[in-house]
Amino acid sequence: MAQLSSKHKFEYHNMNHAQLCAEWERSVKVLLNSDIKNWRPELEAMLNRLATPTYPLNMLTARQAAVFKLALTGISHREGAAVLHISLGTFAAHLQAAKKKLGIKSQRAFILFGVKHKLIDIPV
Repeated sequence: MAQLSSKHKFEYHNMNHAQLCAEWERSVKVLLNSDIKNWRPELEAMLNRLATPTYPLNMLTARQAAVFKLALTGISHREGAAVLHISLGTFAAHLQAAKKKLGIKSQRAFILFGVKHKLIDIPV
């Protein structure tokens, strides 16, 4: 497996979710159009995963995803930390890291992200 140079690791690490998806989609489309037939099924599966509504959470660690989902329920940081048996500071750090990875910069964007990706329902 090819290793990324430190320059590329830095570039990918600093991309938000939308930029990463666009880069992956571009790369996969190039490969799908190539003559490498045995790659096609795996790459098509990757494209399908990218299109799923909950895909962005796959970028998060398991703990970040758990904290993110709990925070979307509207419980306080203190309550969420107690549920997960972690400190309040750890809860806040995981939530902040998750929001950064997903490119979420405001509470409004946080709620909209949850609605868009069907992680929360808004009663009508």
